[in-house]
Amino acid sequence: MASSIFNLSEIITQIIQFLEIDSLYACLMVNRTWYSIVVPILWRYPFVTRWSDAHCKIVPVYISCLESDRKTRIKELCQTFPDLVLTNPTLDYVKYLRSFNFRVLHRVVKDWCNDQEIDDFVHPQDPESISNAATTILEFLIGHIMGHSNLKKLEISVVSRYKGDYINLEFHKKVSRSCLAKIVALECDDYIERNLIFASKVCTNLVYLKIECSWENDEIVSAFIRAQKNLKHLVVSKKWPKMNELLEGENLCNSLKTVELKNNQIDNNGPLCVLSALKNLEVLQFKSWLTYREEDIMELASTPFHRLQKLVLVESRFPPLVIIRMITVNGIHLQELTLHWERRYPSSHIIKTVTENCPNIRRFDAPVQYVELPELYQLLRSCKKLESLIINDSEDEDVVDVDHFLPVMGIIIPRNLYQLSIFTPWRFSVNALQMFLMETCQAQLTCMGFYKCIDDEHLEVIAEYASKKKTLCVLELRWCETTQPARKKARAYIKNVLVYNQVGRLVECQ
Repeated sequence: MASSIFNLSEIITQIIQFLEIDSLYACLMVNRTWYSIVVPILWRYPFVTRWSDAHCKIVPVYISCLESDRKTRIKELCQTFPDLVLTNPTLDYVKYLRSFNFRVLHRVVKDWCNDQEIDDFVHPQDPESISNAATTILEFLIGHIMGHSNLKKLEISVVSRYKGDYINLEFHKKVSRSCLAKIVALECDDYIERNLIFASKVCTNLVYLKIECSWENDEIVSAFIRAQKNLKHLVVSKKWPKMNELLEGENLCNSLKTVELKNNQIDNNGPLCVLSALKNLEVLQFKSWLTYREEDIMELASTPFHRLQKLVLVESRFPPLVIIRMITVNGIHLQELTLHWERRYPSSHIIKTVTENCPNIRRFDAPVQYVELPELYQLLRSCKKLESLIINDSEDEDVVDVDHFLPVMGIIIPRNLYQLSIFTPWRFSVNALQMFLMETCQAQLTCMGFYKCIDDEHLEVIAEYASKKKTLCVLELRWCETTQPARKKARAYIKNVLVYNQVGRLVECQ
């Protein structure tokens, strides 16, 4: 009975798609049924980070999947091209591809050609006509991938302005038209104008769009976004183009649910207040957004978004007045709030505003100064639905003594809280931490994090808490002075102990 169950493809597929790469390779050897199920899974996303070591090995496989006339052409252009690469493969692996990243393919084809010492292709009829081998192979592969795979996501940002370092959609017009009509996710930039113009005509069913706006192609970008019929998630980086009439269309006003604006370091061109037209906005994020017009951002902050559940304002130069206004207007619906404001605005009362206007908040991530501890106290007393509290402070490195506050914090902390991360230089004694964890805190913490303030004695208390409560499974230690033996002892009770160095790099994990 067991063997027959595990030969049912619908059951196997649901199980093995969650396996790691090494386990998937082992599954290939079970039998033909398992092989036929595993191969499509392995080749859906071959260029993801965890497979980076095998990237160059994928290139000859994809070349072998090319049409016969393309392989014949390659051999004509390079007599020393490896014959084994040009043989027909067992399967057409390209057809399983679901996500295509041009930049990754560009890099690995260049690397593979260098490894094979294949630099140029010489045209047999015209020996003086020489083309770059990697560029020619890329063109062949792009046409084959777009014409033979069932892509759902396409990433076509340019590498450089030189020929072969970007995709020309019109060059592959026939297959591009078919491919773009089916994809639901696109990442691109506005460098190649004709690509956006071409895409505006056929690529209209996107659900996710990420676009980098670095050039003065505002009108073309605007037309492309307006052409979308069901866009739900929009990410714009570098600058917000001039799009005064962008969101007047009924489709975008109703469909857009998530907007992310990030990495703006140059003058912002267009008004952000056009986002006020979004009727169903649920997530609004500003990350490293450094330029804006005050009257424009205040108009946006004063807009009620009746479905807004998540607001992220980090590493951006919004004054507290803007943040307070946005929270006051939209706080009743907010469930997740991630904030960061500049320290030149002391005692801004933002935490107090959250307490008064966000009764449904479940995740709160914000800096807390010493003078704001009373406001944090009131927030913990009032926001009973709070599940995740992250105290961050990327600017103020002054150590804050909270020996008196930590045990009291345990008394008022919501019972629903499962995550507590203190990523700010708070200082507290071992006794204060023990009182907080063992006596006053009623929440069942499953995830904790600390920055600088933990040593081996503190870690011993946390391990004792984990051994008794049986709930703590993740502990993050950022730049903490703990020893490897102490961490090893803690791992006996805590499944994942993650250690980060002073630059934020993960250096030890389980």
